[in-house]
Amino acid sequence: MAPYLYLFISEAFSFFLNRPNARVRGLVVPHACKDFLDSTYVDDNVLYLQGNDANLQQAEIRIERFCKASGGKINWNKHRGFWVSSNSCSVWCPNVDFQWVPNGMVVKYLGFLVGVEIQKNHQLEQVRDKIRKKNLVMGINKAFPCR
Repeated sequence: MAPYLYLFISEAFSFFLNRPNARVRGLVVPHACKDFLDSTYVDDNVLYLQGNDANLQQAEIRIERFCKASGGKINWNKHRGFWVSSNSCSVWCPNVDFQWVPNGMVVKYLGFLVGVEIQKNHQLEQVRDKIRKKNLVMGINKAFPCR
């Protein structure tokens, strides 16, 4: 029942953030009908926000309101932000535990490296090597022949 409850709450959260009167602006995607604001994968929510202090503060207000209404809590020290802009990084911070990931640095998300300047080949090599190691432990070495 827990996964279905999460999906229900996640969908309500998305609706709450995407309402026009929420005044939270997502990323502008060319040829899209609306801003790209949020996505859900497994048990994680990802927000794609326009990077200005007013928008980030509005998102924080909306998140806090949703948490109060739903009884949920957000663990800010488990969250990271990527600043993707030529402008300087925002000074906004909901509390001392929130961290901006510096340009050139990466974090792991669902077992994959995520970053602003990550090389696609580097990401694929790590996944391939991890699968190879797992297959060798299981006694299967034909899945990825050595080159």
